[in-house]
Amino acid sequence: MKKSLRFGILTFFMMLITGCASGEDNGSTSDPIIGKWKMVSETKDGNPTKLSACDLMGTFEFTSSGRNNNITYQTENGDCVMVVNSGVVVKWINVVKDNYRFKAYQNGQKLYDLDVQTYFSNNNKTLVMTSLDSKNAAKITTLEKIDN
Repeated sequence: MKKSLRFGILTFFMMLITGCASGEDNGSTSDPIIGKWKMVSETKDGNPTKLSACDLMGTFEFTSSGRNNNITYQTENGDCVMVVNSGVVVKWINVVKDNYRFKAYQNGQKLYDLDVQTYFSNNNKTLVMTSLDSKNAAKITTLEKIDN
């Protein structure tokens, strides 16, 4: 009886350990930041930033391979024109739960490291990113997910 009880307990713990070791969280292992996002609003040091129609056309894409592909637009002669950042590579990592680090490089030279605090809401469809700029001014950017 003791052997079968011990075996049952051992089997239970083995199943528990192997079930948790896979890293699954309710069937989903992907980071909530992965996908394509568009900007909704931005504030700098508590003051709302006036966003143009061109600003709002831009997208931020976070890939599962840790790349951040941004498409931005600027106004030229009254038209929104896509800005091409030739040679710029931005990588992201999830440092801990809601903290991400972005590293930008151009032609192999590091441009910047940026630490960002995030808050996901609306079933991970809204993302609020808080960071400090080079002058330690707080920047809060709100993004809305448009594609997984």
